[in-house]
Order: sequence, then structure tokens, then C-alpha cells
Amino acid sequence: MLGTVLAIEALWEKAGLKKTLLDLARDNRMPPLYERALFAMVANRLCAPESKLGVWDRWLETVYLPSCEGLKLRHMYAAMDLLHDHAPEVEKTVFWHIANIFNLEVDLIFYDTTTASFTTDYADDPEQNPHTTLRSFGHSKEGTWSTQVVVALAVTREGIPVRSWVLPAALSR
Repeated sequence: MLGTVLAIEALWEKAGLKKTLLDLARDNRMPPLYERALFAMVANRLCAPESKLGVWDRWLETVYLPSCEGLKLRHMYAAMDLLHDHAPEVEKTVFWHIANIFNLEVDLIFYDTTTASFTTDYADDPEQNPHTTLRSFGHSKEGTWSTQVVVALAVTREGIPVRSWVLPAALSR
């Protein structure tokens, strides 16, 4: 697993994630270990997906990652909060690093949408749960009446994906 983790770490650095996350941690007075926590979770997802607890409790002992010494489970949860709070900034940095690496022309971006349907009894009700606001009933492309969301994708003229979104189905009506 050493070669795989080293390859993932090289991509992590080339995409600008290490520097960006270390800068975010520093600017927010968080320990630099948060960047390592996020790296460990991403590397794990690419190698042998586990939960945050599984990464900390089982997976880290099976790989050679001395930079993760001292990593605690609480660091993983707090690092996820840091990432969530600064996601647009991280996404922008990664986008421009990848655009430069692949010499992408980003002067023209194609945008396409489709819907994804779910089998549920109820649409999301933001009054009962403000965090569930995406799924609503409508006619699916399969011809059924079901809860749906809109999935959107932006790609370069070469077909390289540069951004994706999941939007409320109400936007498709």
C-alpha cells in the first residue's frame, strides 16, 4: 500500500491541496495536523474506504504515513468542519492547479443537467428539517412521479469536468 499512498500524496501536493489546507489551518488557528487528517481520509477512500473511525482505528496502522503520527479521531471531525467552512476556496484553488497542470482552456465551459430520481414516500420538507431541501416530486425521465434532484456538470471543450452541482428539483420545472 506504500506505493499507492505515495502516489496519492504526490497528486495531493500537485493539486495544491496540501498548501491550501495548511494555509487554511494556519489562518484559522487550527493545528497543521488537520491537513494530514484530510489527506488520510482521502487516501483511505482511494485505497480501502472506511469511516473516519475506521481510518483512525484500523487503516492508518496498515500504511506507512509517519506524518500522521499523533493524529486523533477528533482531528478528523474538526478537519471536516474546516473543509466544509472553506469548500469554495479549496475548490477554486484545486480548479486552477488542475487547469494549469492539464493546460486546460477554460474560456468555454459546457453546462448540462439531468435529473436523478429517488423512491421515497415524501418530498423533502425544510420546515421539519432545514437541511433537507433538494428532493421534490415531479415527472421523472422514466415517466414516473417521483422525488428528484437536478445534477449539473460543467466541462471544458476537451470534456474535462471542472465543477458539479446537485440542485433542487424545483429548478427543473
